[in-house]
Amino acid sequence: MKKVLLVAQPVPARLLAALSEHCTVLGPVENWPEPGEDARLADTQAVLIFGNMRFDAATMDRFPRLELICCYASGYDGVDLEGAKVRGVAVAHSPAANAPAVADLALGLIIATVRRIVEADRLLRSEGWASARGRPVAGLTGRTVGIYGLGAVGREIADRALSFGMSVAYHNRRRAADVPYPYFDSLRALAASADILVIAARADDANRRAVNAEILEALGPGGFLINIARGSIVDEDALVAALHSGHIAGAGLDVFTDEPNIDARLLQCPNIVLTPHMGGYTREAGFAVQELILDNLRALAAGQAPPYLVQT
Repeated sequence: MKKVLLVAQPVPARLLAALSEHCTVLGPVENWPEPGEDARLADTQAVLIFGNMRFDAATMDRFPRLELICCYASGYDGVDLEGAKVRGVAVAHSPAANAPAVADLALGLIIATVRRIVEADRLLRSEGWASARGRPVAGLTGRTVGIYGLGAVGREIADRALSFGMSVAYHNRRRAADVPYPYFDSLRALAASADILVIAARADDANRRAVNAEILEALGPGGFLINIARGSIVDEDALVAALHSGHIAGAGLDVFTDEPNIDARLLQCPNIVLTPHMGGYTREAGFAVQELILDNLRALAAGQAPPYLVQT
């Protein structure tokens, strides 16, 4: 008998058809994580969700037969890992599948922000050539990119930064033995050394609002902030203040604290580039992610451990 899979968000038809070969597919569920009195929950053995969707212990208790929480991409910050462990529920994800795509966007945000491409485009359209050219802007060659979180995405960003003639430094929970980049044992020290601070860390309670006023002050008036990780890592109040006061030179954000809602104050900042959490949203990344999802659920259907379990 097939395992029962509940899909908690719309997924591509191609993936849905492939999942149906291995599982009895239900869903998508509306109003997650408050699906109401849905009789399907009692039969569900696996759930497919986006990793930033809240899946806490109370929600897990509504699934008495739950065996697996399968996160759509690499992130799993919405899942209560300890709650899952206590209940014997495995948590799987799609690690590194979209890392190149996210790194591409990070580099795009670096270029657009430092070279003020978006601002120049807006001014050229509205005010003309002279206003758009303005004064010379910063270049990239010789700049130091400080990467907070040297995981799969961070390493891809480092490779791209080097190809543009920039140098790389990083801060992690621990030093990586297999990279030559300078390591800083605190985020503040990294920010103070960097011209461009890129947030690529996995979000958790420990780094909530880690990029605060102190870190932005260390980054300084010539520094730029790029966030392609999770909005929760940046204190948006502090960021708005730093942008308006000139304590940093600019920012490029693909992620926000309360998606899809964006703080209206950010929309009013002239020295910022904003994108709608589209870092991993390419066709190629989508296919790669879907293959790992299928690997996880094929294994479950076969009575085996999913190959891409979250490592805690």
